[in-house]
Amino acid sequence: MEGYLESAATGLAAALYLALERRGVPVTPLPASTALGSLARHLTASDPAHFQPANVNYGLFPPLGTRLPRRERRAAFAARAHADLAAWIAAHPGVAA
Repeated sequence: MEGYLESAATGLAAALYLALERRGVPVTPLPASTALGSLARHLTASDPAHFQPANVNYGLFPPLGTRLPRRERRAAFAARAHADLAAWIAAHPGVAA
């Protein structure tokens, strides 16, 4: 990964996962539709022989399945990430929004 923000956010996510695990809460990765989840997926699912570090960008997100103009597409990415993150938070007791 590249970037200070991405590195700091990944460290915070690791701390959150550890805190949940120590409380006995089963932890699942952040959704790939979120910025941090998509970056984590890129780090863990990329072919090691061809790995390239990356900052968070729209190309890391799972496709929406439909073509939209840029502004609408970005709004759709945000809405999907918000909904998926809300569901993830609800599934992990002890995580406050």
